[in-house]
Amino acid sequence: MGQELRLAFLITKLHGGGAETQALRTALSLARREEVEELMVVCREPQRESTRKLIAGTPRISLVEVPRRRRWDLSHLREIRRVLRDFRPAVLHAWLIQDLYWAAAAGAPPP
Repeated sequence: MGQELRLAFLITKLHGGGAETQALRTALSLARREEVEELMVVCREPQRESTRKLIAGTPRISLVEVPRRRRWDLSHLREIRRVLRDFRPAVLHAWLIQDLYWAAAAGAPPP
Protein backbone atom coordinates (compact mmCIF):
# COMPACT_ATOMS: atom_id res chain seq x y z
CA MET A 1 0.00 0.00 0.00
CA GLY A 2 1.20 3.52 -0.73
CA GLN A 3 1.50 6.49 1.56
CA GLU A 4 -1.60 7.48 3.48
CA LEU A 5 -2.76 11.06 2.91
CA ARG A 6 -3.77 13.78 5.33
CA LEU A 7 -6.23 16.05 3.52
CA ALA A 8 -7.74 19.39 4.51
CA PHE A 9 -10.71 21.21 3.03
CA LEU A 10 -11.20 24.92 3.59
CA ILE A 11 -14.73 26.14 2.98
CA THR A 12 -16.98 28.79 4.46
CA LYS A 13 -19.81 26.39 5.37
CA LEU A 14 -21.13 22.94 4.54
CA HIS A 15 -24.76 23.84 3.99
CA GLY A 16 -26.55 26.03 1.52
CA GLY A 17 -25.40 25.59 -2.05
CA GLY A 18 -23.91 23.29 -4.63
CA ALA A 19 -20.24 23.66 -3.68
CA GLU A 20 -21.07 23.19 -0.02
CA THR A 21 -23.08 20.03 -0.70
CA GLN A 22 -20.35 18.69 -2.98
CA ALA A 23 -17.67 19.39 -0.34
CA LEU A 24 -19.60 17.46 2.29
CA ARG A 25 -20.30 14.52 -0.04
CA THR A 26 -16.67 14.42 -1.17
CA ALA A 27 -15.41 14.49 2.42
CA LEU A 28 -17.69 11.63 3.42
CA SER A 29 -16.66 9.60 0.36
CA LEU A 30 -12.92 10.23 0.79
CA ALA A 31 -13.06 9.20 4.45
CA ARG A 32 -13.97 5.67 3.33
CA ARG A 33 -10.86 5.33 1.15
CA GLU A 34 -7.92 3.39 2.54
CA GLU A 35 -5.43 5.94 1.17
CA VAL A 36 -6.85 8.69 3.39
CA GLU A 37 -5.39 8.70 6.88
CA GLU A 38 -7.40 11.69 8.05
CA LEU A 39 -9.46 14.48 6.54
CA MET A 40 -10.01 17.79 8.29
CA VAL A 41 -12.74 20.19 7.20
CA VAL A 42 -12.01 23.77 8.27
CA CYS A 43 -15.11 25.96 8.11
CA ARG A 44 -15.14 29.73 8.46
CA GLU A 45 -18.72 29.85 9.77
CA PRO A 46 -20.58 27.86 12.43
CA GLN A 47 -22.17 24.68 11.07
CA ARG A 48 -25.60 23.19 11.55
CA GLU A 49 -25.97 20.63 14.32
CA SER A 50 -27.01 17.96 11.81
CA THR A 51 -23.76 18.52 9.88
CA ARG A 52 -21.71 18.31 13.08
CA LYS A 53 -23.37 15.00 14.02
CA LEU A 54 -22.87 13.54 10.53
CA ILE A 55 -19.16 14.35 10.55
CA ALA A 56 -18.72 13.27 14.18
CA GLY A 57 -20.18 9.88 13.26
CA THR A 58 -17.77 9.37 10.36
CA PRO A 59 -14.34 7.90 11.12
CA ARG A 60 -11.27 9.81 9.93
CA ILE A 61 -13.03 13.16 9.49
CA SER A 62 -12.72 16.06 11.86
CA LEU A 63 -14.53 19.38 11.71
CA VAL A 64 -12.87 22.58 12.87
CA GLU A 65 -14.95 25.73 12.97
CA VAL A 66 -13.04 29.01 12.86
CA PRO A 67 -15.84 31.59 12.75
CA ARG A 68 -15.20 35.22 12.08
CA ARG A 69 -16.84 37.85 14.22
CA ARG A 70 -17.54 40.30 11.39
CA ARG A 71 -17.55 40.18 7.61
CA TRP A 72 -14.01 41.57 7.22
CA ASP A 73 -12.60 40.06 10.41
CA LEU A 74 -8.99 39.16 9.77
CA SER A 75 -8.18 38.01 13.30
CA HIS A 76 -9.17 34.42 12.60
CA LEU A 77 -6.37 34.06 10.05
CA ARG A 78 -4.00 33.21 12.90
CA GLU A 79 -6.34 30.43 14.00
CA ILE A 80 -6.66 29.03 10.45
CA ARG A 81 -2.87 29.13 10.16
CA ARG A 82 -2.42 27.36 13.51
CA VAL A 83 -4.96 24.64 12.64
CA LEU A 84 -3.31 23.94 9.28
CA ARG A 85 0.21 24.04 10.71
CA ASP A 86 -0.71 21.58 13.47
CA PHE A 87 -2.58 19.23 11.12
CA ARG A 88 0.08 19.35 8.36
CA PRO A 89 -2.09 18.23 5.42
CA ALA A 90 -0.46 16.81 2.31
CA VAL A 91 -3.26 18.47 0.31
CA LEU A 92 -5.24 21.60 1.14
CA HIS A 93 -8.28 22.10 -1.07
CA ALA A 94 -10.09 25.45 -0.99
CA TRP A 95 -13.58 24.94 -2.37
CA LEU A 96 -14.53 28.45 -3.44
CA ILE A 97 -12.50 31.41 -4.66
CA GLN A 98 -12.96 33.35 -1.40
CA ASP A 99 -11.69 30.29 0.51
CA LEU A 100 -8.63 30.21 -1.73
CA TYR A 101 -7.95 33.83 -0.80
CA TRP A 102 -8.28 33.00 2.91
CA ALA A 103 -5.94 30.01 2.55
CA ALA A 104 -3.34 32.17 0.83
CA ALA A 105 -3.75 35.01 3.34
CA ALA A 106 -3.39 32.57 6.23
CA GLY A 107 -0.07 31.47 4.74
CA ALA A 108 -1.11 27.85 4.29
CA PRO A 109 2.04 25.87 5.17
CA PRO A 110 3.57 23.25 2.91
CA PRO A 111 3.34 19.62 4.08
